[in-house]
Amino acid sequence: MPSVLDSGILGCIEPRPVGLSQVQSACAHQSGIPTTTIHPQIVSIVDTELEKSKLALPKDGLRFGEFLKVLDENISAWYAFARVILSKIVILSPSFPHPLFRILMNHYSVRLFLLHTLYHRSGELVEDPKVYSWDVFEEDFGFRLALCQSNSGILMFGPTATDRPADTNSSTTSFEALRSSVATFEMQLTERIGALKSGAKTGLLSSHEEIFRSAFVRPKISETQLVYEATISRKIIDHLEGVADTVNEHERAPIFYSKLAAAAYDLLTTSEKETRFNFRSFVEDGEPVAMTATLKREQKSFELTETSGAVVEDTARLRASLGFRNWSIFVSESLTLLIGWLQYHSGTIPDETEKPFGERLARYLTFLFNADECSIYRVRAKKLKTEFVSYAQYSRFQSPDDRPSKMAKHLTQLVGEANQHESIAIRAFTSNIEQYCVYFNQETGVARPTGQTLSYPRDHPDEDWGRSACAIPIRISGIFWGVIEFVSIMPHAFRETVRAKIQEAISVFAPHVSQREVFSAVGELNDAITNPEGFSLQREHLGDVMQRLLGAKSLAILTREEGGSDRVFLHVDRGDLVQLTDATQVSKSSSLDDFRGQKEDVHLLDATEQSRMIPNRPNVSNKLILARIPWKSGIKEVNHGVVVIEPIHVPVAQENWQAMVRFVCQTIGNTIGGIYSKETWENSIRQRSAHEFKKSVGGLKWSNKKLEPIVRRLETRKLTDNDRWNARIYYSDYLKHTLSIERMTSALEGTEIDPVFAGEPNFGFAASVVKAWEEQGRPQTSIQDTLNHALRTAQGTVETNDVHLPEKFSLPNVDVVAEEWCLIQVLQTLANNALKYARPQSSILVTERSTSNFGIKISNIGPRLDTHEERKMMQDQARGRMVRQLEYPGSGYGLYYAKVIATKFLGCELLYGHEELNEPHADWTWHRLTLVFPKNLVRTAAERRER
Repeated sequence: MPSVLDSGILGCIEPRPVGLSQVQSACAHQSGIPTTTIHPQIVSIVDTELEKSKLALPKDGLRFGEFLKVLDENISAWYAFARVILSKIVILSPSFPHPLFRILMNHYSVRLFLLHTLYHRSGELVEDPKVYSWDVFEEDFGFRLALCQSNSGILMFGPTATDRPADTNSSTTSFEALRSSVATFEMQLTERIGALKSGAKTGLLSSHEEIFRSAFVRPKISETQLVYEATISRKIIDHLEGVADTVNEHERAPIFYSKLAAAAYDLLTTSEKETRFNFRSFVEDGEPVAMTATLKREQKSFELTETSGAVVEDTARLRASLGFRNWSIFVSESLTLLIGWLQYHSGTIPDETEKPFGERLARYLTFLFNADECSIYRVRAKKLKTEFVSYAQYSRFQSPDDRPSKMAKHLTQLVGEANQHESIAIRAFTSNIEQYCVYFNQETGVARPTGQTLSYPRDHPDEDWGRSACAIPIRISGIFWGVIEFVSIMPHAFRETVRAKIQEAISVFAPHVSQREVFSAVGELNDAITNPEGFSLQREHLGDVMQRLLGAKSLAILTREEGGSDRVFLHVDRGDLVQLTDATQVSKSSSLDDFRGQKEDVHLLDATEQSRMIPNRPNVSNKLILARIPWKSGIKEVNHGVVVIEPIHVPVAQENWQAMVRFVCQTIGNTIGGIYSKETWENSIRQRSAHEFKKSVGGLKWSNKKLEPIVRRLETRKLTDNDRWNARIYYSDYLKHTLSIERMTSALEGTEIDPVFAGEPNFGFAASVVKAWEEQGRPQTSIQDTLNHALRTAQGTVETNDVHLPEKFSLPNVDVVAEEWCLIQVLQTLANNALKYARPQSSILVTERSTSNFGIKISNIGPRLDTHEERKMMQDQARGRMVRQLEYPGSGYGLYYAKVIATKFLGCELLYGHEELNEPHADWTWHRLTLVFPKNLVRTAAERRER
């Protein structure tokens, strides 16, 4: 069913002349009487559509209850008829409609009832208005409308509330009867909604209490006053019809028509033969010109003369002041209806199958503020770039139909470019303050004020997108969210008073927009908890949601380790935080220590605190925010992380932005606690253990394949020396696989959660392995045996494309002071990586690096990396462009895992380099990964004998 945001906007497919529409609107607000133009051919249009639908309009004189019974005979057909007939511009947009009328017109049966009244009354109308009753309630509320014939068609004044004889005695009985009839009305429509859409939600958009209250928000008037105001408005509209049609809307601001209508009122209600008013005209490319309009009674025309000196605003006319007051009332009423509609949609997860929430909102705001176009953009940072995402757009100009989408695409392409300042929406974003273009000539590019230009797609056929526009930042709890933009074909369409009301509207709908975003985020967080692809992608989802909700350019979550230093748990886009997140461990920061020692949960750093935290930070003006983020990673353990937030714009100090930050941190913290709960931890341990089992099983299968011929020769007693040598090697592999399986079994049986390594259980397991190794006296590990074991296991695990890898490599007979399982993990990951990404028909090379420190270099020919990808290749989830294009399997986790194990648990370095092929190729290059051991960890044969 239609929503309240459809109220008063009934079919504007063929737009009326701008001048006449503006005059009607001015008359309605100045008289305080709703005014609507009805199509002059209403009868023939309705008859044509009735014949197509094979329906007959009910007879005249029916009350609403009786009318509904006729509709019940074929409710589906009448529903379809209503949708068609209202798109035929039978009823044009009402000006200053009564709130009760707007609510009632949400329902097609009520719209048809109005059409029924107009159809049967149109043949008896003359210039003098005639009053008719229009009540949809059993009790006569006194809702009246006046109809008359005009030069442009039929004019309808009202419906509006008028005095009834029963009102004079202040009897509560009549009000109780009216309340009862409103409840009956609600029940009647609920039944028909249910009959029309079986199984659908049958609740109305407005309760009977809301309907009842809306009936009394405007003071009642007498029928005599209704007739008087209708008569005067009809005369003004007829008198100005020819005048308004000659006005170039590109030169006249909306206030011109208000002054024109007020002047015509003075002219037609006095004995004066002419009257004057001043206004500003926007002609060609010069400054606005002060003009005087002389309106004459007899000629039904006006003369224009230029006024010397400054522009004089003529606001003394009482009629124009009444119009402004009533316009303010109308906006307040509209915002009240908007609040009701938002409440109706609150507490629900956005439904993609319904008509877009944003489109309805933009449509409502477009008509409310007399604009031609309204666009709401969600501005967010992504990968260090700013994106303008179209949240909602509506344009009165339906041709061409790609107008809104073209503009959204244009802004996304323009942001960040040298000429981005040409867009008013982007200027509102970059400055974080309201922007207003009084006048713009698209053909010449001239703007008033200078610099307040508008930018439109160059390749679009529309030659005139608008003459004035305003763009206002949207902030939620003081945190920058996006931009709303209004465009009008008239100059100076959004004066200070209009922009102030737009700000008021933003304060109404922005919290609800935020609420819908939070509901969507909750769904994403639930998906993150249940994501089977592992902690890396879960962290990625967490970071994306957190960045979006906090309006952050970049952010990082830091956790405190046992030694007192901070570790990067999560980072998003980094930006100025690059110095914090380039290393696995963050250097100890006095600003972080000070914050941890304070009681406050959220703190905005000043310039001094920022310089202590990140030296030489390039953008000191864009302040950083620190916030606590607690999560429970076990039964008792609570990990208090710190979020470092680099906001797109500094939050507004006067608003409670800290509460929003606390809420987001608590929500994300709860999600992290869910991801790294005891159950999830144990499940991850099982998954990781299964992965390790799979590698060991692959290695065992490979060993079995090699042992099988040796066993056959053993049976025939034809063993060679080489067979004996290989048997010892494969037996050694068996022992290592057995040890790995024992460790994984131990992990499955009872590995406890380690809060320090809540981000990755494998690191926690590695820590426990190293601890046990240290308790055994830190035994040494043979490099050659471990390397060859890792390479053989990789061969049994990775399916290669005819990639050559020798069965064994000869390296210097050295040992290293390193835990064997951790060393195997690193070397096997490097070997797996080399095999998986190797070019078909190529070879893997393993060489010794013997410069200042001992190292093992593993090289392969693989897909080329872009320059910026080389710097990030050992970051979590990093995968090259070519690798993705060639659809190599993988998650981007392996090298990150190997680097952490190497640096944190082996005390080594993992370095990357590349070299061109002998014949340089655009897509392939040599990749070299080197595991470097410090001298103090290396033991040669001689050193072993000495010790």
